[in-house]
Amino acid sequence: MTKVKPLFRYAGGKAKLLKKYAPFFAGLRPEYCVDYFGGSGTMSLWFHQLYPDAKLYLNEKDPALYNVFTCLKDDYDNFCNAMYFIEEHISENFVGFASKKALYYMIRQQYNAFDEIGIVKDEELDDFSHLIDQALIDEYYELTEEEKNELYWADPCKFLDFQEDAIYKHACYLFLRKMGFSGTNERNRHGEYSSAAGIYSPTQSCYHPEVLADFKAMLDYAELHNQDYRDLDIHLPRTLHYFDPPYVNTGKNLFVNRFDWEQTEALCEYIQRVSEHSTVFMSHYDHPRLKKLMKGLHWYTFPGIGGMHNKRKGESVREILFYKVHPSIAG
Repeated sequence: MTKVKPLFRYAGGKAKLLKKYAPFFAGLRPEYCVDYFGGSGTMSLWFHQLYPDAKLYLNEKDPALYNVFTCLKDDYDNFCNAMYFIEEHISENFVGFASKKALYYMIRQQYNAFDEIGIVKDEELDDFSHLIDQALIDEYYELTEEEKNELYWADPCKFLDFQEDAIYKHACYLFLRKMGFSGTNERNRHGEYSSAAGIYSPTQSCYHPEVLADFKAMLDYAELHNQDYRDLDIHLPRTLHYFDPPYVNTGKNLFVNRFDWEQTEALCEYIQRVSEHSTVFMSHYDHPRLKKLMKGLHWYTFPGIGGMHNKRKGESVREILFYKVHPSIAG
């Protein structure tokens, strides 16, 4: 059990590290798993695979991601309809790299134009055809390529008429995260999503029903939170606590929080307290300062996988997994 299909690429995601992690998590018998820095939800997805009867607590401080997870859990059918609409009723009209990139930037601009973040439940919303003005699309494809480009750069959203429906908004955000560059979450100074397109194929798909179904199955066992890790206050017996914080001095605008050493030291103190009565794991990059802060815990280091943290200041960086298993869940 070392493979899961992530909902989308995520900078700092752990999907490629599961083979390394597997021996340390194998054989444990937790009744609860707490994922404090959920990110893409990949580790919670893996925990559900490893411990199918355990209740999950998935916390993600980014409200945009939290809303996607909540919408998937509470409005699954409508969310899938929205993703299907983007895949079939929009994407088929945008063929090739250049056109797919134009679609990405259109949807990005429309996503940033939505005013409300909250979930809007609409039990009758099962037809998303009203979200696009087909007459304008037809008009668009009667233009020459030069005219198309001129109109696009004058008003990228002229030919898309999205309504302010929250379910559709969250589907747009998942589209952007799936099709964005290298799983990044860039934000401009206004807080708007600004990651560039990362489309690698002219036929790249944004809608994968089996991936959404697996994620929904995990969410059915999960309680979702949108809080600072210190506010969770989950102290239950036979619990596995997992921490994957933003690594110290990670590049700007990749995560909602950017941890410095002061914040990292506070987190390590918190984990030390939790480890007195529960099982804890923390992922990070290998640094001697961390080993001092996490004194008393076991650790394992290994080469980093992926481009995000492989090098810092010209030097190779190793990953580290800190852990301390409480007897209550030991195999």
